[in-house]
Amino acid sequence: NANGTVVTLEYSHTLPDPTGTPLVQFATWKFAGKYAGFSTYSRTSRKTYVDPLTGQVTGAPAGFPAFERMADGGIGLLLEGSSTNLVLNSEAMDVWTTSTNAAVTANAVAAPDGTNTADYLYATAAGSANLNQYIGGLTGGSTITVSYFVKAAELSWFRSVAMDNAGKWHAAYFDITNGIVGTTNAGNTGRINPLANGWYRAEHTFTIDPTATGVTVYPQIASADNNNAVQANQGLYIWGAQLEALPFASSYIPTTTTTVTRAADTLSVSISGNHNPSSATIIADVDVLGLTAWNQPFVTTFANTGTTGIYQLAISQTGYADSWGRGVPVSVPFIPVGQTVRLAVAADAVQAKFYSDGVLLTTQTPTTAEQTAFTAIGIGSFPYSGGQQPMYGHIRNFRIYDRALTDAEMAAA
Repeated sequence: NANGTVVTLEYSHTLPDPTGTPLVQFATWKFAGKYAGFSTYSRTSRKTYVDPLTGQVTGAPAGFPAFERMADGGIGLLLEGSSTNLVLNSEAMDVWTTSTNAAVTANAVAAPDGTNTADYLYATAAGSANLNQYIGGLTGGSTITVSYFVKAAELSWFRSVAMDNAGKWHAAYFDITNGIVGTTNAGNTGRINPLANGWYRAEHTFTIDPTATGVTVYPQIASADNNNAVQANQGLYIWGAQLEALPFASSYIPTTTTTVTRAADTLSVSISGNHNPSSATIIADVDVLGLTAWNQPFVTTFANTGTTGIYQLAISQTGYADSWGRGVPVSVPFIPVGQTVRLAVAADAVQAKFYSDGVLLTTQTPTTAEQTAFTAIGIGSFPYSGGQQPMYGHIRNFRIYDRALTDAEMAAA
């Protein structure tokens, strides 16, 4: 609503973490937008996120939103679908199986969350040194991502290795001093993200063989790119292993002796006061963690019966920016993975326009009359089914206007 009150989803508390430790420091950040009424947010489990002030991993209890730095350095609301960490003992890597020349010193230094739980993985003799753990119950041909938090000690290179039980090898090297992805096997993808105090999160994505049902992961120390030969008493620090059935790493999910599932975030605003049947504009700043096998909706209006939404901003499976404006599907070759973009759709009975960062991309003629069956506007997922087809990413500056903004207004929005 162009004149609606500014509604915020925020938190400013210090509460004991439900798991016992550590204390959760909640900075005051807001999901602020221009819309009428109240937003409805839920998540039924605890989740972790990277604090936008300290750069440390911290936790948000069930029902509390999480805010992180977006790709452009601004602060946005982190929205994710459900995911399961299939690795056991994600922080107690001293109980993992070690190779002949490997050893682990438990709780050697402060971890990315500030607790003294990070382990030191090192070589006891010259050669190669790694840990390993087998994860079963996978679907053949699935794309998975394994991730670790790593920090340089005597060694500044880390290698993520995996072998599925069909005999297919997967590997990626990481420079954990300069934050650079090194050599990767064909068909593998590596990503590395900096945190506070010299820590990085190394992410390794690959597709297992169609006949495979499990994979053994091998976090391995390395002396240089494409060189896993090390000397005795050389090592690095490691913490927070994760393996999930996604083509990217989602927020870290701690485990002990069983797998753990993080519930999905769901967010919506009421259609009441936010729906002009004649004309409307929807704007949002967004980024995504990666592409999925489904369209990831940033903002969508969808009837409870599942009929096609009239207004929608999304990213497709192939990385196209998608929009619906009064029944007009628009798809442009634009991949906002790793960057923040401002997407907008403005439509009335005469035309529907789609914008990126204030620039008009395309104009279409509406083909569908405005519908009135909507009960909610979903942010980050479809609202009618408890978070179907979720986005994995961040959103901020979500706005709804009760008219189609002009090109000049869009450029200044």
